Amino acid sequence: MDDLHQYLVEEELDSYRDGWISRREFLKRATLFGATASVAAAMASAVVPVPRVHAAPAAQRSPFSVPADDPAVVTDWVSYPSNDGVLISGYLAWPAGSGVGPPTRELSARNAWTAAYRSLDSTQNALDFAAGVEFLMANPTVDGSKLAATGYCLGGSIIWRLTTLSPYVRAAAPFYGSDPPLADVPNIRAAVLGVYAGLDDRVNASIPRLEPALQAAGVTYRINIYPGADHGFHADTDSDYHPQAATQAWMDTLNWFAQYLDLPAPTF
Repeated sequence: MDDLHQYLVEEELDSYRDGWISRREFLKRATLFGATASVAAAMASAVVPVPRVHAAPAAQRSPFSVPADDPAVVTDWVSYPSNDGVLISGYLAWPAGSGVGPPTRELSARNAWTAAYRSLDSTQNALDFAAGVEFLMANPTVDGSKLAATGYCLGGSIIWRLTTLSPYVRAAAPFYGSDPPLADVPNIRAAVLGVYAGLDDRVNASIPRLEPALQAAGVTYRINIYPGADHGFHADTDSDYHPQAATQAWMDTLNWFAQYLDLPAPTF
């Protein structure tokens, strides 16, 4: 497995360890993401499931959540070619009345995109996102000097890689993602806010390797670790949602973007 698929399998192992999925379900998901049956079985045997107590997040939705039918926001599916000619589908949101107006595409069924994870390539996946940045740069309504990127879990890993590929991304805030290849860190031009959860030992173990590379390359960065929060703490529809950490992390992200994109400080 490459590092992207290893990351996905390890996330499922965390879910099994914490009692959210059964051993059988973990083995199913692990093999879907590219692990051999023997490797998946060995990983499962190495942990002892201990169900964890989580507060139900239903009544603790993020104060920054936007209703799906908010008339101030327009969303749609767009398509653009990647560097290898493959047509990529993307979900685009923009302020109503801005005149962007992309064509509609149908959202694939969950099983289809979950199964597609197995064919993902970490390098190509980041290149697909870099092509998405170029797609935005070509839109006359987009200010190309103020492009920022954020992503969560696997998306955080992709955003770290994106910063090594795209010179147009001015600021980035990857949430609890795995490191980019350290040899590529000198290519980073964005100011990066690395967001991590205090209880996320698996992902945090890479910080001591990443920071010296960022420092040696002269990258503008900050590492924020939010105490008491676990991996996935920003998702207010999931059981690991941590309302205090999520709110603070989002405020920190917006302030980071404002600082490095020459934007007014957000008001909350």
